[in-house]
Amino acid sequence: MPAHLETRPYASSSASPEGPTPPSPPPDQQPPFRILRDGVEAPAHELPMQRCSATGQPVIADGLEFVLPDGTTCVLLKPAVPLFDEAGKVRGCIAFNMDMTEHKRAIKQSNLLLNGEAP
Repeated sequence: MPAHLETRPYASSSASPEGPTPPSPPPDQQPPFRILRDGVEAPAHELPMQRCSATGQPVIADGLEFVLPDGTTCVLLKPAVPLFDEAGKVRGCIAFNMDMTEHKRAIKQSNLLLNGEAP
């Protein structure tokens, strides 16, 4: 398994208007954003593509919060499924990002209204 994951430009997508998702940095470098799960920094080996590639098991629903350097956040649902070679060994995985940011905000606002709190 590679030390870091790379996306293919023709197959990648991103919630970012800047374009395709960049490859993950090598282990000795930090990405230009933070990735949180339930408000806690998610270790790289626990991210969906890394976990899927390491275990050979699909990661069906994994909600992650990406915090950009300017403080902007986006919530992504990032399922991943493994790819196997002819011998049945994991050779990689396929994943996609589903931007859930507005959905999460709407749920939070609805809960505030239901509880009689001002949004």
